[in-house]
Amino acid sequence: MKKTFRVLTSLLAVVLLSASFPSLNPVKALEKVESLSQYLSISNESDGKQAFQYMERLCSKEFEGRQTGTEGGQKASEWISDMFQGFGLKPGNPSGKNYFQTYKAPVFNLLPEVSFGLTTKSKDVIFQYKKDYIPSPGTGKGLVSGAIIFAGYGITNSDLNYDDYASIDVKNKIVLILRKSPGTIKCPESDSLFTTKVSNAKKHGAIGLVISEKYDEKNPYPINSKPSTGLAEGDMPSVIVPTSVANKILAESDTSIEKLQREIDEKKTPQSTSIKAGVYIKVNMSIETKETNNVIGYIPSENPEIEENVLITAHYDHLGLDLVNGDLYPGANDNASGTSVLIESARVLRTNCFVPKVNIVFIAFSGEEEGLLGSYFYSKNPLFPLEKTLAVLNMDMVGTGTGSIYAGTSFKDLTEMITLAANALKIKVPISKNLMFGGSDQYPFAEKNIPAAFFIRSNPTGLGDYHSPDDTPDTVDPSNLEEQVKLITLIVSGFSNPDFFIIDTKNGYWFSQPSVHERILINGQGTYGLSCIIQDKIVLIPKSGVIEKLIKLNGGQNLLVIQVIDKHQTIIFERILIIEASPIKELIADLNFDKQVDMKDLSLFSKEFDKDIVNNGFVELCDLNNDRRIDSKDFIIFNRSYGYKLGQ
Repeated sequence: MKKTFRVLTSLLAVVLLSASFPSLNPVKALEKVESLSQYLSISNESDGKQAFQYMERLCSKEFEGRQTGTEGGQKASEWISDMFQGFGLKPGNPSGKNYFQTYKAPVFNLLPEVSFGLTTKSKDVIFQYKKDYIPSPGTGKGLVSGAIIFAGYGITNSDLNYDDYASIDVKNKIVLILRKSPGTIKCPESDSLFTTKVSNAKKHGAIGLVISEKYDEKNPYPINSKPSTGLAEGDMPSVIVPTSVANKILAESDTSIEKLQREIDEKKTPQSTSIKAGVYIKVNMSIETKETNNVIGYIPSENPEIEENVLITAHYDHLGLDLVNGDLYPGANDNASGTSVLIESARVLRTNCFVPKVNIVFIAFSGEEEGLLGSYFYSKNPLFPLEKTLAVLNMDMVGTGTGSIYAGTSFKDLTEMITLAANALKIKVPISKNLMFGGSDQYPFAEKNIPAAFFIRSNPTGLGDYHSPDDTPDTVDPSNLEEQVKLITLIVSGFSNPDFFIIDTKNGYWFSQPSVHERILINGQGTYGLSCIIQDKIVLIPKSGVIEKLIKLNGGQNLLVIQVIDKHQTIIFERILIIEASPIKELIADLNFDKQVDMKDLSLFSKEFDKDIVNNGFVELCDLNNDRRIDSKDFIIFNRSYGYKLGQ
């Protein structure tokens, strides 16, 4: 900065004294928290516009879609690491030197060329990549052609006595099947997985697989997507097609996807049959093992011996670049949105005086799109003991949508804390046990019975631009991000029972633009029992937790230093604010800071008339001659300013 500070007028030191009451047992924190209202000043520091800027950066071309194991993914992890360091998080790496937990992951990519076509007696059709088909997750590599046969849902389940392959021979044939599972049969989720269907077809001798949407599917697989996994050992190419393409394949056999699907549902038995057509499929792909990073930083407990922790998590990886046609997958909602909330939560908690009684751990996972690789790796190699983890708060796709934040969890204490936080914020957060099993990074922890929750924003119009190049920043609402940050920081405050002191800068009229007043009010809120030293004067925080102090400004840059000192007189927190000021003397009596002196100010002044100054910032503001008394001398000064209006 070329400018030097013209005046260093304001020094604010906050002294954190030893508490006069015993600290809470972190494990029992929930039992002690009846209301989270005392922590609202912390969550209100959340800024959706700031989070949106993080999200935009993560979606930039520099990071190339953040695919795990790629140069773009590595750059994204380094940027997140820089943000953690800038906010003062302690490094999560046991060495204490960086924020990375490194592991190896398989990196899958489609390569030129891919193709898919149809051959019948009457015509040949060449289908268009990403318009008519897309290679499926679990696809193998190769070129195959031949007769095609319909095999229902491609499911073999002996426990249910259901086998779509029982009455047909698919050896050396290409198989057409339906996505998901029959609505009339309660199949396990594993039967619906693409990789399961591919493996099962190969096990029955098929050489290729075409997976069609169901005719009544409400959330079809995005055909302009990009698969993130493949079978390294597989040589059987597989594609996904919309119903319209599947019906073109079935047309020569005088049937349709709707007709075949209805027969299966009505008869509750497989309806596998031959088709009068042939197809060819070509898929080129690569799978390479690459190093990648989880990015981990934390705010330590006030007691270094405490091992209890709360994990705030989100995956930062996405689909990267399509090497076949060059498409970029920005992954704004999935999941730059969750990662931006993670980063903004770190900023809110770490750039203010926030001293938790448990460790608050921020983890940006990689490898989610490849199968929750990063979260599984951490759950098997935890840097904080899982048996001491009070909660895992995972966010995925929280930026797009006009509906509510949904929380998925089945853990009682976590459910109660989410409900407390939602009520305090006066928002609706429906909680569903089923959501906790969704395919995101809370799952590896829930499997180990670690209290975990999954947060996602509902979108009544459907999945939107999920896993497509159209998942761009313009689809994300900053207010959604801010609401999510508020919820997360409030839940964390409930579990960590922090000592805190927050200076209100977000709503300060002097924070966003230069002050035209020579005296301003600094508003703060903190833990009852702490003391503040403000301009060499000790101010005790009352039971309300709110303090208000008059600060005098000179023209130019005023430096406000915030320091937090523990009972050992060690500085444990410091923050510097620069306040620009161009004071106008005529506004000395502008008591409501609306840049004019009128009847509103007179009304405020009259309420404080004939009072002495006793630790009250607003009363001190009314003491226009600084003699510690509100009297006729101040009224004379008030009269001189009355009627002044900035800009006249």
